[in-house]
Amino acid sequence: MEGDVTYDGQPVGVGRILFLPENPKLIKRGGRFENGHYKLAAPEGPPVGNHKVEIHWLKPTGKKYRNEFGEELDKLDEGLPEKYNMSSTLTATVKPGHNVIDFRLEK
Repeated sequence: MEGDVTYDGQPVGVGRILFLPENPKLIKRGGRFENGHYKLAAPEGPPVGNHKVEIHWLKPTGKKYRNEFGEELDKLDEGLPEKYNMSSTLTATVKPGHNVIDFRLEK
């Protein structure tokens, strides 16, 4: 399974996507993506069926911080509205075989 994630017409940089099955007996699956593209191969791929989808974008804030090793890193915050993650309205239907499911997110 794979697909593209765009926000306001632009590829979403680094983030994670999570597929939550409608059937509560199935396990949620997902992974990290980069440059607006995700690819989930078995066993990370979601099971066949209907899913609620959460997408998180780890957007750089322009600020820096130092970690416990003294390395200077970018401070990241959620770059997408809650309607795409914590209060997601996104859905997807996964079918048997290879799936290509794109998410074109609007502001």
